[in-house]
Amino acid sequence: MSSQPSKPGSPWSLAHLLLLTKFLTVRKVEPSTGDGADRWKAALGESEPDAIRRFAAGGLLVSCPLAEKIAYTFSDACLKGMLRERGLKLSGRKDEKAQRLCSTDPRGMETALAGVELLKCSETGRQLADEFFDRKTRMVRAALESIQKGKCEAAVREVCDFKDALGFPPMRFFPDRPNPDDVRNALSARPRILAAVSEGALGQLRLAAAMGFLGLGTKWFADDTETGTEMSCETAVNMIISSVQYSRNLTSWLRGGVKRVKISGSNSDDSCEACKALWNRVWPVEQAPELPHPQCTFERGCRCCAVADFR
Repeated sequence: MSSQPSKPGSPWSLAHLLLLTKFLTVRKVEPSTGDGADRWKAALGESEPDAIRRFAAGGLLVSCPLAEKIAYTFSDACLKGMLRERGLKLSGRKDEKAQRLCSTDPRGMETALAGVELLKCSETGRQLADEFFDRKTRMVRAALESIQKGKCEAAVREVCDFKDALGFPPMRFFPDRPNPDDVRNALSARPRILAAVSEGALGQLRLAAAMGFLGLGTKWFADDTETGTEMSCETAVNMIISSVQYSRNLTSWLRGGVKRVKISGSNSDDSCEACKALWNRVWPVEQAPELPHPQCTFERGCRCCAVADFR
């Protein structure tokens, strides 16, 4: 199913607008390959190269000035090398170096870019690309308002409707639909590792975790939010997310007949002694220890993870 047009009668779908946003700055035309190409074709209703050609034919994408192409394509070290070869001054910003080369040796610079196609949005293309960000902003705002009202299903629906409008087929083995239960549980989670966090701060961190489960990032707490511990707000949000995921996995394992769970960690530098004491031990699923570990003292939070043990 291809994505819906951005406006009634518009030849451009929401997926087209997303593709156009990739050319807000200079970009080399390198269409996706493999599964990526197939997913874009399904969303666009045409191949990615065909869509780019239509953008260019419609004046939405334009070629860049030679100096801009040179500055995009070559590193600063390469530019200095080319300047040195021509006996030119090496100082200045990267764009100044590129302009110096193009003014002195335009034919040589054209030759250096042979076979390289670089495009960027025209002003009209930029305005159309902004429609994508406007629609995404409206979706995120609506999802946030639903979360703040405790309407988790409505928040999930906002995200799913936007994804459906984009029209990309699901990725195999990687579910891209938010789980309403995860979102709901994040809003009530109280992992003991965050016992010292105030109720007000915890509310903001829970909301951030819920938005994370929606795939909308986790920076949804006020800049002045403090955990009251050495743990950062970002880490605390991750602890809430880990707690919800762990509880969900334990429930799933129990239903699936799994009898044991094994706890492991990343490495000794990323964990405290309390967490290390759990590593490589096996528990009956019903008696599995709480994770994140309540006694964890590592400032970056508990790094323990659990896997079903089928032995």
